[in-house]
Amino acid sequence: MDEGVAVFVEPSLRVNGRILIVGAGPGGLTLGLLLARAGMTVSVFEQGATFEREFRGDSLLPGGLRVLEDLGLRARLRDVEHAFPSALRLHLGRSRPAFESPALCLADGTPVVMTIPQARLLEALAGAASSFAGFALHTGTAVRDLVMEGGRVAGVRHADGETQADLVIGFDGRFSVTRRCAGIELETSRVDFDIAWCSIEGVGRLHDRYEASASGDEVCFWSPNGAALRIGWLLRKGGFDALRAAGLERLKERLCAALPEDLHAPLRAALRSWEDVTLLPAVSAMARRWWRPGLLLLGDAAHPMSPVGAQGINVALFDAVIASRHLLALARADAFERPAAVDAALAAIEAERRPAVKRIARMQNILPHLMLAIGPERALRLAVAVIRPFVRSRFRPGFVRAQIERFAWGDPAVRV
Repeated sequence: MDEGVAVFVEPSLRVNGRILIVGAGPGGLTLGLLLARAGMTVSVFEQGATFEREFRGDSLLPGGLRVLEDLGLRARLRDVEHAFPSALRLHLGRSRPAFESPALCLADGTPVVMTIPQARLLEALAGAASSFAGFALHTGTAVRDLVMEGGRVAGVRHADGETQADLVIGFDGRFSVTRRCAGIELETSRVDFDIAWCSIEGVGRLHDRYEASASGDEVCFWSPNGAALRIGWLLRKGGFDALRAAGLERLKERLCAALPEDLHAPLRAALRSWEDVTLLPAVSAMARRWWRPGLLLLGDAAHPMSPVGAQGINVALFDAVIASRHLLALARADAFERPAAVDAALAAIEAERRPAVKRIARMQNILPHLMLAIGPERALRLAVAVIRPFVRSRFRPGFVRAQIERFAWGDPAVRV
């Protein structure tokens, strides 16, 4: 993995453009950092009082990790709680492992996948961005509406009043307030599964792989998240109420049947009540448009992602990098005062990113659709049968290499 380029240098000349970003997630903070380091004035509004999130994305794939390394964050990330999953292992039909991937590392042994609690990632990004005079982060500030002037978005309304901006960027997640206030609808692809999440503290380093167990319609998966172990249980849409009705002890029994024996006691101790279980409704959707005059949607605000393949954080980082290029070109040309130029840049950002995100989402949805059609265990067995020959052989047809690179590095690969 490249060492990346340390780019934290104070610009000698400030450029114009007041940018207001709604949502201090990985994408929003990365975009704020990229713009602020170039001398732009950036305000980020986050409704949460802290960065603590329940069961948000935590996997940095090679492309996303490389973006952060390009930003000079390698040392910061290595100093916080993290893990490097070593491989992917599948257990099918309560049997011995049916499939184990090659090591998730480069030829020299360098890991290419990192899991990091999202709160720690956000702290690192915010700390780096805050070193620039033009950057301001407002936590505990929920945006309630958009400010309109002459048919354009000109700022936001929040509990403390109004804040004006040359451009508002909605990086505020799948339940985006900015998208709703702008009247932009989502086009939703069918995803028939949700995930119930829980976590076991202190055992993540003992289980250093991505692992999954499938038997019939029951699928459990687990992976390290720093020193903790994150555990997911696949549910049909609407199945969480039935899961709760069966009782917490029944859930523990089903999880223990899927998990290695050394995790049974820690799991039972960790699940004290239903407050220790979080439901993540899976969704795959795309906004009908990503912008309107004075407003740009990015990340899950523009395209809520399925959890398949751990693409969420990585795609949001790519959105941020591409958007920063177009916006910095506007700022350097003193074009933020020309509405037509701003709107053209927003349209160009969508035109560049939408096809790439659609390709990723299409790939993500293959497995859930197959699981719905023939059942989870059969779908995973079929997937193993398809990919096993390419794992055992050095031969990789072009289309196989293209799909692997798309998931790992982005489509196309994005660098800062």
